[in-house]
Amino acid sequence: MFQCVECLKTSNEKIEKCGRCGSSKLTNEDKHVLTYQNKTYAKKEFEVEVNKLIGLSDNRVYYRMNEFELSRQYLYKYVIKNIKKNTFVRIFLPCIGALVVAFLILIVAVIIKTIPNVLSEEISNALVYFAVASQIAGIAITLYLVQKDFKVIKYFDENEFKYQFLNKEAYKFLMDNLYNEGGYFYFRPLETKRLVVREFNDDDIYDYYEFFKNEKVHKFLFTNAFRNKDEVIEDIDQLISDYKERKTTKLAMVLKDTNHLIGYIGLSKRDYDPKAAQIIYAIGERYWGKGYTPEAVSAFVEWLIKNGKTDIYATRLEENEPSGKVLEKCGFIRNFNKDTDLIDEGIIKHVIGYSYPVGGTKPNEKN
Repeated sequence: MFQCVECLKTSNEKIEKCGRCGSSKLTNEDKHVLTYQNKTYAKKEFEVEVNKLIGLSDNRVYYRMNEFELSRQYLYKYVIKNIKKNTFVRIFLPCIGALVVAFLILIVAVIIKTIPNVLSEEISNALVYFAVASQIAGIAITLYLVQKDFKVIKYFDENEFKYQFLNKEAYKFLMDNLYNEGGYFYFRPLETKRLVVREFNDDDIYDYYEFFKNEKVHKFLFTNAFRNKDEVIEDIDQLISDYKERKTTKLAMVLKDTNHLIGYIGLSKRDYDPKAAQIIYAIGERYWGKGYTPEAVSAFVEWLIKNGKTDIYATRLEENEPSGKVLEKCGFIRNFNKDTDLIDEGIIKHVIGYSYPVGGTKPNEKN
């Protein structure tokens, strides 16, 4: 069986590309082995490798950056399988085993009690009472675990597998957040013709300061220019921390040839809808008008669509016309439903909205 790791479409016939999304990232699964990216794995071996990509933080699943290029949809399937398997093995199987052992002890105790002169009556009675008590305790524990609906997830942390028990509330929270912002990938860098979009790191401090100390860059961002490098270090540390804790997504826009940071692109933290994404971006003044921002935005939009976003939009201040041209160049369409007003230092500013027509669907336009 062939399966696309992007959209999960399956086929029993040999295919080179997915008929639904056109991806060439396919797994080929036989009875005992699975082939992916020209490498063959035993099914259990592949499951171990995939589970190494699953992490847990504050009862929230996250996915590690990986060379497999497995989609969120595909890993989601493994998370569900992971929880079902480990819940059975680490909760219900021990309960079943304890009940079986207690039942066998009870049978042995009854048999011994019926045979004269094997054990004294006091000892045989005590054995029967112990077996009955064990049965009652086992049943009570099992009913308690069923009533509390405990689950177990196996996750990879600090180069080893760990297990965590989840009560009903934690499991519901995890399921509610598994497929949205709470489940962001550690970002696998995007490459365009001239750029790399990746996570921030400590090497970005100098370039970040150089482009973000310029007052002109902040004119339309509702932020202030950096006064010194200490502020930059603090901001970079916060960006890295917030991303790893899945609080926000802001990524470095880097020149491929020189590895110099020239700006950022990411998502506004105002979004709570798992299918929505508001794109934000900024770029250093010396790189304005060179087409870098549309290049990054186009690649980022493509990544968002692959990761299940269906409401992709962006906004700009009314006076920031160059940003509107960037969005239109990337295929965004004016969407009056996304317009809003913001207050900046006591001044009301009108914000203009644009939406990307995911799947060819146009947003509500105004003539």
